[in-house]
Amino acid sequence: MDLISLWKSQDAKLDKIIELNQALIKQNINNQVKSSLASLKSVRKLGIVIGVLWSLALAILLLWSWSYSNWFFKSSLIIQIASYVIAISMYIYHLTLIYEFDNSEVITLAQAKLSKLVNSNLKTIGILWLALPAYSMWFMSDTWMNAHPASFWFIQTPLVIVQAAIGIWLYKNFDMKNVEKKWFKWFMSKGEFAKIANAQDLLNQLKAIE
Repeated sequence: MDLISLWKSQDAKLDKIIELNQALIKQNINNQVKSSLASLKSVRKLGIVIGVLWSLALAILLLWSWSYSNWFFKSSLIIQIASYVIAISMYIYHLTLIYEFDNSEVITLAQAKLSKLVNSNLKTIGILWLALPAYSMWFMSDTWMNAHPASFWFIQTPLVIVQAAIGIWLYKNFDMKNVEKKWFKWFMSKGEFAKIANAQDLLNQLKAIE
């Protein structure tokens, strides 16, 4: 009976040690996940500030020049402002996801939030690429079209069309459906996506421990 009692006592101590080690490992992984996402907060905050200031500057320029600027110039600024406003809204949403992210909650929910962050980030980049033609439209004019039709229709216009095609292609293809493609894997291994991927890997480790 004494030997059984001693064995049970040692077994209980061992269980406590294992439980403590698991708790320490989980805490360490949680801290690493938070560290991976911390820099994203700063990037998003800076992006929001710059985006708001730049959008306001473009809006002021648009209003100031409205009475004498041509429709190419107006369209260019309107497209840019719209894309920045959408991007700012998406950045605010990203911040909300990051701040709400809590590794102490159910891991599957934390993983779902990271997936939402990835998908939303891809969509934001795609929207910004849609505005690509606007950067080649602002200096176009009816005067140029009438005075130099060859350069307008055979150089500048094809350039804008190509940029629009590139923007639409990137908008459609910045999607997780292309996760197995080499160019997409390379893109996802850089910058913010690499940090999010690191956080996802850490969560997978945490899930395996549990």
